[in-house]
Amino acid sequence: MISFSPTEEQGLIVDTLKRYSKDKLRPAFRDADEDGELPADLLAKGWELGLVGSSIPEAYSGFGELSAVTGVLALEELGAGDLATALALQAPATFALPVLVAGSEEQKEQYLPQFSEEAFPKYTAALLEPTLRFNPRALQTTARRDGDGYVLNGVKAYVPLLSRAEYVLVYAAEDGATQAFIVPVAAAGVTLGEREKLMGVRALELGRLTLKDVKVEAATGTIKAWDAPSSAA
Repeated sequence: MISFSPTEEQGLIVDTLKRYSKDKLRPAFRDADEDGELPADLLAKGWELGLVGSSIPEAYSGFGELSAVTGVLALEELGAGDLATALALQAPATFALPVLVAGSEEQKEQYLPQFSEEAFPKYTAALLEPTLRFNPRALQTTARRDGDGYVLNGVKAYVPLLSRAEYVLVYAAEDGATQAFIVPVAAAGVTLGEREKLMGVRALELGRLTLKDVKVEAATGTIKAWDAPSSAA
C-alpha cells in the first residue's frame, strides 16, 4: 500500500510553516501587496526556516535531501499565508536545485553551500520570455558556441528578485536544445530592465533581463541538463 500520510519530519515542517504563515504572513500580506514590497524581516525569517537548505545533502553543507513531496507540502502552507512570499522564498531554489540535480561536482561545491547560510542568497533563474505562446523547448534566447565558451543573446521576463541577484541561471537554446547557463549579473552585456507589472501578487519583484553577446565559460558556467531537440514531444 502507498502511504499518502506525511512522515514525522514532514509533519514538523508543515506545522512550523503553518504557524509562520498564520502569525507572520497573513497579517502582513495585504499591506505588502498594496506597497508592492515584501517586508525584509518576513523574508529573512522565512529563510531561517531552511526550506532550501533542507533539500541539499550534507556533502554540500546542507541538512537534508531533495524531496518533491516535502517541497509541495511546504509551498502549500506558505501559499496559504502569502503567495508572493512563498514564491520569493523559493526563488533561490530555482538556481540551487538544477545545480544539485544536473551540475558538475565543481559547480555543486562552489554554489550549494551558500544556500544553507543565514543570509538570503543572491541567486535566481530566468526561463520565461516576453513572447506569446511561450515554449520552454523552443526558446528565443540563444547560446552559440564560441571557442572554449558560449555567447548568449536574448531577453528574459518575470525573473524573480532580479535586482537582488548576483548570479542568474539563464535558460537558452543551443542548437535546438534547451540548456542552462550560470551568468553573473555584473557580466558585460547584461542589462537589468524595469520591474514587470502584475495584476496580482504585486509584492513579488519580477524583472526583465537582456543579454547581448554575454560570454560564459563552458567548463564552469554551463549545466547540460537537457539534450532533446526543441521539436520533441
